[in-house]
Amino acid sequence: MKVSNSKAQQTLPQCSWKEIDTPGAYVDTEFGQLYRIPADAILPGASPVIHSTTTSLFVRVSENPNVLISEARRICADNDIQPAF
Repeated sequence: MKVSNSKAQQTLPQCSWKEIDTPGAYVDTEFGQLYRIPADAILPGASPVIHSTTTSLFVRVSENPNVLISEARRICADNDIQPAF
C-alpha cells in the first residue's frame, strides 16, 4: 500500500475489514465510523477484540490507533471522506 507524506492530500491505504493487518485508525468509507485497531487486536491466533459486519472498504487515516479525533477528521476532510465521529 502506498502512502504519501503530503499532509494536504494523502494516498490512504484501503482494504476490507478482513484484510486489516496493521495497527492504526481506520475509517469505514460507507458509514464514516472510526475504528481504532491496536497491535494486540491483530495478533495471529488471538481472539478478535473488535469486529465489523460491514462489507465497506476501510481507509487507514493514521498509523496511530490513538490519533486525536480532530486530526482524524482533518485527514478525512483532506481526502473527501465524510466522517461520522
